[in-house]
Amino acid sequence: MLTQECARQVVVLGGGLTPDGQPSQETYERAVSAVYYTDRFDADSVIFGGGRGFLADGLADVRAEADVMEQIAVEHGMDPERIIGLDRSSRNTFETFLNIKPLLTEQKTAIITHAYHMPRALRMARLVLPQEVVGFEALAEHSGKARAPLNERVLQLATRLSMTGVSVGDDVTLRRRNEVLAKVIDTPSRIGLLKATLLRNHTSVEASKPASQK
Repeated sequence: MLTQECARQVVVLGGGLTPDGQPSQETYERAVSAVYYTDRFDADSVIFGGGRGFLADGLADVRAEADVMEQIAVEHGMDPERIIGLDRSSRNTFETFLNIKPLLTEQKTAIITHAYHMPRALRMARLVLPQEVVGFEALAEHSGKARAPLNERVLQLATRLSMTGVSVGDDVTLRRRNEVLAKVIDTPSRIGLLKATLLRNHTSVEASKPASQK
């Protein structure tokens, strides 16, 4: 939940699309949470961020996550005048922040995403954005924290390694490092490889422990 004074500027991060271009449960919940946030805290500017994702590659008629979330939010009562931007081209969370940076004008920005994704999202936002950044957890019915914790652990590790030593606000270096990161995490096969590696390493550590410590 929001831990500091509310922000009137909101960035909503996409949560993926299904193979046929429909919103995932996470994407739906984040869009609806944006409606709740803007109503409760009188936020006056909202940006939806998210491209088409690798699951929709090759499907020319699939909309971007940002467009899908905008539609959901408006259907649930959000005033379209509050939506000041859509990032349709980003391939990952880090790229979303790089793309929307010029649109942010307030001194404080709220990031809406699920609890399991929030630590990585805030880490990346604070590397890119000059504004103070706070988090607002999406209102999850039955997904959110439970979905794919291993995926998120892999992505946290890949992000931390790829961004080590980069100065805050150094967009040129950040974009270059993000290209490397995108090649690692943007295809199912590479995510599968990373997951397998992480599982193998975890299994090896567990197997090396004395029985009394397992």
